Amino acid sequence: MKGKSILDGIHLQIEEGDAVGFYAPDQESQNTLIDVLSTSEIQSAGDLYINGLNTRFDLKRVKRILSSVIYAFDNELSVNQNLLLHAKFFEMDPLTREKKIIDTMRFLDIEELLPLNPKNLNSFDLFRLSLARALITSPKILFICEPWFDLQREQKAFILEILEEIKESTTLIFAAKSLEWLHRLANKVGVINQGKIKDFGPPQILLKTQVGLEVIEFVYREDEIDYFIGRLHKDYDYHMIEDRLFLFLKPGQDSKKILEMINSDEVIIRKPDLSDLLIRHVAKPDLKETPYV
Repeated sequence: MKGKSILDGIHLQIEEGDAVGFYAPDQESQNTLIDVLSTSEIQSAGDLYINGLNTRFDLKRVKRILSSVIYAFDNELSVNQNLLLHAKFFEMDPLTREKKIIDTMRFLDIEELLPLNPKNLNSFDLFRLSLARALITSPKILFICEPWFDLQREQKAFILEILEEIKESTTLIFAAKSLEWLHRLANKVGVINQGKIKDFGPPQILLKTQVGLEVIEFVYREDEIDYFIGRLHKDYDYHMIEDRLFLFLKPGQDSKKILEMINSDEVIIRKPDLSDLLIRHVAKPDLKETPYV
């Protein structure tokens, strides 16, 4: 949108074989990043290199090696006709494309959908069909956004199991709206806030360097919190969300001394997890699962 900067100063490097998950408090920024990286949108400044190719000059060659999971289909055609049309666009020969379509639909357990019309499919089947279309060209890089629509528990589990298998042979780049996708799939995590990537790297390294060794989490009283914070040394890193305070302890910081200062009936001491990484940058993170403890 003219005059509006959704992303700013993005600098990152993704290696072949990575599974990279991005999280942002607003879906617009993370979806825009996925759109730019997948070449669905062209960046307004800077350069994007994919497999050593500059997308400004070699866009057609770049598009041959990547795929995005997109839900739009031609409802005048059957599922099979939609997939054949996509395969023809990528100039797959007839024998190869027909076999690849059958194999991919079987892999996703939706072979019976081939003669149907896409408009008659439920959300779960439509997602699997969208994933199948993205996979039939055997992309080196797969881009996907975690579904925004509701799915049953077993359907979510099926999708994650499939993606875990896909990432063994394909570079996976995705936008997450839940911690589960980050935990299950990502070997690198990017946290986006206010249009900038605040943290990027392997989860365990980020937790150690950006969060710390332990987290003390407790419910505070409004009339006591100023006194508690006033007694904290300036080197302590904390974050407040509603009536809960999260204190991130670095090496050398003593949890026992902190516990002696806390007057609360609800205190948790735990190892850090990805929810803490998000809490550091997001005032009220919209996390879909209870943080892992």
